[in-house]
Amino acid sequence: MGHQAGPPDTLGFGPPWLRHYNGTTWQTVPVPGVAGRASVVSAKDMWAVGPTTATAGKAGPQQVYIAMHWNGTKWAAVRLPKLAKVNGAAWSPRGIAALGAGNVWIAEVPQGSLNGEPGPQDTILLHWNGHTWKTAAEDRGIALYDGITGDGHGGLWLAGFEAATPAEYLVHYSGGTFTPQAAPAQTGYYGQAGSLTQVPGGTSVWGIGSLVPTGNGITEGDIVHYGG
Repeated sequence: MGHQAGPPDTLGFGPPWLRHYNGTTWQTVPVPGVAGRASVVSAKDMWAVGPTTATAGKAGPQQVYIAMHWNGTKWAAVRLPKLAKVNGAAWSPRGIAALGAGNVWIAEVPQGSLNGEPGPQDTILLHWNGHTWKTAAEDRGIALYDGITGDGHGGLWLAGFEAATPAEYLVHYSGGTFTPQAAPAQTGYYGQAGSLTQVPGGTSVWGIGSLVPTGNGITEGDIVHYGG
């Protein structure tokens, strides 16, 4: 899953490219956009999100994002709600979590503003109920940077950061409430964590992180774990 190489003026994005293995051979499968993020419920229920084929190589504010659904036979585009810009910044998806049939979440954040400055700290959660997308929650203090995953209880874990400090944190979402907590760290370090993944069928969540020294020192990699 990805895209073919494109010319420099398209930021390297080319036509989307996806291969499917049927147990015997690999085959190219048409897909309506560049699947930047993906989440799987089953072999016949997969979701992805990314820019359309026609807009993938354009500047960020000109890209049109869609959700994409695989039903076991083909991929189909599912239009996302159009969100009002924040201080001139358009929105783009940063993660998708398919927790079950008719229960899919997408986290969107503002892109960098049109003058090249960092975008506002804001995160919106969209929820798919099997028929339509709706805005489920918003938090103007969270800057999400690395996707979302389920928590095994119907909620979500997100990875974000605080722009005013080097600290990064994990955010738990449940019942309309966002609860941030510092990424795990050792004395003399602050933590970074991302690439969160829930173990299917349980409440165990794993991620890849870093331990960054608060003074002089070498950054070290680590693995973070939550739940049983």
